[in-house]
Amino acid sequence: LSQGSSMFSFIVFPNSNTNYANGTEIIDIWGQVGHNFEVSVNVYNVFTNQFESFTPYVSTSSNSSLNTTIYDNDTSSSPDPCLVLINTESINTNNNKPHATVIINNSQQDDVFRYVLLEIRGNSGAVNTWLANDKNGIFSNLNIPGTTDGDTNMTVGEIGGTGNSIISVGAFTSKNTYTAFNGTTVNNGPVPSIDFPGVLGSIASFSSKGPTADGRFKPDITAPGNVIVSSVSRFDSNYTSTSVETVSGLTDSINNWYFAAMQGTSMSSPMVAGIIALWLQANPNLTVAQIKTILQNTSITDSFTGTGSAIPNNTWGRGKINAYTGIQYINQFLNVETFDTSNNFIVYPNPTSSKVYFDNSNFNFKEVAIYNYLGQEVTKTSFSNNINNQEIDMSTLATGVYVLKFSDSATSKSVKVVKQ
Repeated sequence: LSQGSSMFSFIVFPNSNTNYANGTEIIDIWGQVGHNFEVSVNVYNVFTNQFESFTPYVSTSSNSSLNTTIYDNDTSSSPDPCLVLINTESINTNNNKPHATVIINNSQQDDVFRYVLLEIRGNSGAVNTWLANDKNGIFSNLNIPGTTDGDTNMTVGEIGGTGNSIISVGAFTSKNTYTAFNGTTVNNGPVPSIDFPGVLGSIASFSSKGPTADGRFKPDITAPGNVIVSSVSRFDSNYTSTSVETVSGLTDSINNWYFAAMQGTSMSSPMVAGIIALWLQANPNLTVAQIKTILQNTSITDSFTGTGSAIPNNTWGRGKINAYTGIQYINQFLNVETFDTSNNFIVYPNPTSSKVYFDNSNFNFKEVAIYNYLGQEVTKTSFSNNINNQEIDMSTLATGVYVLKFSDSATSKSVKVVKQ
């Protein structure tokens, strides 16, 4: 905001009866540290282009509250009330920013042309504003000169998704057609509870975007979240054998258990949590910073996410999560056991492109079995006890991470080796 300037934006309420001037909404407003602003709520007639009523300005220069009712100029029946509660604080204890919350109840408005108009006035600093009660309302200019449209930037709003040490997850489309349990083919068209079809590989329409209010990019990563098949509670009556969302089911002739198509970051987030749990099994000491480094260096990028310098960004974060490549990265850079200094047992070079070597003089291992990362034994080699400097040929193996298990009748030792 520049000196003495105001920003106006209409509140378009989500309303099934098509009167988008009618509804309730919570508005969350944040300024910059040290830059106060004022808030006012108006009733505006978009047919006559006139203000019909308004609240006083409420400033963030002090902690204050205004609870009031304003009325339109409806003379055909009776004036319709709009209930307004404005709370301000000059310094929020979490971030030292000025903050205002506006709660609006315009549910008695019976005219489609009398809208709530939010005004924010200040002398300097940026102000960011969100509709906060998750009902799909929007800020709009309604094609009225001097007013401002909302946008879909900075939609990552909840505290749980914006923390510094939190892995925030977006969602992309991994399925857009399936056959329901009742035989119906569900494809790229809206059906009950499957409201977000999209192009395979594209970002889901409901996936929130960054940056955060302090300029950090979010989300951190994306995962499949549209459309995902998962188990549903057998006590949920919304899912039956004939529901279009139901994909398959099991029964013991008494009870039925169904699997159904769903969507949301509530689908993609647990996928990422499960993958990170697997990574922590590979290295329980991974930090949040290291996990983000793994995501940065192993995630999938493509024409949807952008590549190169376009990553990270505020739609995809670091791209699409790659569980397997993440494990390879952990073992190559963060968890490779190249030697055991306490027993002077060294396997080298590691990584290798062909052979590895070790000194067998202290152990006299009889054999080594090589396992891939699925736990499958791929080869086994025996050693002569009278040869101390042994070699193992890995040149014919595919690139990847392997576990070499050395053993004799009484002792065994496992070492991870990266084959390039």
